[in-house]
Amino acid sequence: MSHTLSRKARSREIKARLVELLERSNASLEEVLDWLWEDFGVRVKADWKAVKRAIVKNSDIEPQDLVSLFNELGIELDEEAWNIDQA
Repeated sequence: MSHTLSRKARSREIKARLVELLERSNASLEEVLDWLWEDFGVRVKADWKAVKRAIVKNSDIEPQDLVSLFNELGIELDEEAWNIDQA
């Protein structure tokens, strides 16, 4: 990936990677859906693709919000998740 990505594009890439990590970490899809609804008023079908699409497209959801979710769920997050140049 180019180092010249806009801030918005970098945010979308990071959010996409974080959602993928959530899914791979066996996070509860139901808990993620509840978080989306309770914290952001976003409802999506119970499907990781739909969740990823909703999070990436929603400018109100920042990567930091996802990091907080990881913490709430007790999932350790590797710093590499932030480095989209390694993707």
